[in-house]
Amino acid sequence: MLSERKYSLFIKVGEKEHMHSLFTKGEIYFNTIEYYRKAESNNLLSDPHEGISQLMQGNAKFNYEDIRFSSESVQIAITDNTLKGNIFCFLGLESRTIMPSKKFISLNTDLTSINWGDTVVVIYNTIEFIKRVERELNKQDYKYQISPVLYYDFKKYSGKLDIFKKRNEYEKQNEIRIFIENETCKPIKLSVGSIEDIALILDRSDFNKLKYDYK
Repeated sequence: MLSERKYSLFIKVGEKEHMHSLFTKGEIYFNTIEYYRKAESNNLLSDPHEGISQLMQGNAKFNYEDIRFSSESVQIAITDNTLKGNIFCFLGLESRTIMPSKKFISLNTDLTSINWGDTVVVIYNTIEFIKRVERELNKQDYKYQISPVLYYDFKKYSGKLDIFKKRNEYEKQNEIRIFIENETCKPIKLSVGSIEDIALILDRSDFNKLKYDYK
């Protein structure tokens, strides 16, 4: 649950046009599960395993006439084709990851796992941002969930999965998701109003100039 963790910053990376709309108008774009499944494979926005409901590891037994043999490390992934909805995701910088400092030092947040976008929106009043999003979601009577993503070892994990679990190759994204149930399989655009009072917008190339002190 999001409420069980404390976040100093939310960080959203994207194209300049879209990030400007988020910053000045509070436009939040929720793409479909199918979009993330089929995004270009060289883009870490893509996850062909999005929507897997169960992953099983084990041995398979085979029989050919009188010959029997088995194969180790068989993996079966079951996709839940009934799961439909939309996702808005962003990086959450947990407060516990920030080390004390008596002077301003670089934040040094690694964005290499987010290999898209030229612009960054940094939301520094994280509680207020979630309040505004939830207010609009409730106003429009959407069924939704907000939670950090939990990461698992795809080669070892066996068990049930849901929309808030991803392979550990995405772990550096430190992702938080807002998931909206939606049967139409079409993108959703939500507007919460300008967030200029609780965020700032930067060119991606300037992101590492962001500094902090914590005493």
